[in-house]
Amino acid sequence: MKINVLLFASLKEIAGKGQLEIEVDEKCSIESLSKKLYELYPKVESYDSSVRIALNQEFVENDIELKDGDEVAYLPPVSGG
Repeated sequence: MKINVLLFASLKEIAGKGQLEIEVDEKCSIESLSKKLYELYPKVESYDSSVRIALNQEFVENDIELKDGDEVAYLPPVSGG
């Protein structure tokens, strides 16, 4: 199944794009999707402990099961002053 992934701020800069589609197995959690994302873009993993994840525009935990066509957004912490 295909999951639409949105990357923001520094994550978008690291990946060189703000939107991508990742092919995953039928039984896939957000945690599994994150592992696939980190395989594609290893530097993104450095944000793993601080990134917020939203599924279809609602913040969720890593153990949520995904469905075909879901939108998962990775939001790094806001910085600046």
